[in-house]
Amino acid sequence: MKALLEPIKEIARFDELFRDLKKGTAGVTVISGCLESQKAHMIAGLSEDAPVRLLIAENELKAKELYEDLKFYYPDVFYYPARDLIFFEADIHGNLLTKQRMQVIAALLEKKSVTVVTSISGCMDYLLPISVLKKHVLHFKNDSVLDIEALKKDLINMGFEYNAQAETPGQF
Repeated sequence: MKALLEPIKEIARFDELFRDLKKGTAGVTVISGCLESQKAHMIAGLSEDAPVRLLIAENELKAKELYEDLKFYYPDVFYYPARDLIFFEADIHGNLLTKQRMQVIAALLEKKSVTVVTSISGCMDYLLPISVLKKHVLHFKNDSVLDIEALKKDLINMGFEYNAQAETPGQF
């Protein structure tokens, strides 16, 4: 990976940008003159030391393109899709969007280094703070002994509904 990032470090303004980003004094930084495919290279060079990276694109199409480009640089890149406002599209995608969102949340909870790519619309979703989500994660192992009554209470506290009439084995 260093062989890919070394040439970019020879750009005159790169060292100055990198130092400002490290100090936190960069504010809003505008870099112009990059082709679409070069953006991922520049991002990888400027953020190689950052453990968590959030990249926001102008729309869903640009976010997906940036996600595809960044897969080359980061094995831990995730795409956070925006919510479908058109119900027809939501039916086509099924649970894929929910799965992708949950993969991002799981990665933020479990991994030390994560890159998340989303769009402006993806930032408009209301999410619980990560600390609240972390408190409500349940871990099960193959040999776990479960207290069903305690599990029912935990699930109800998380927002699930309990149907007493469906008291057949395997239903909740």
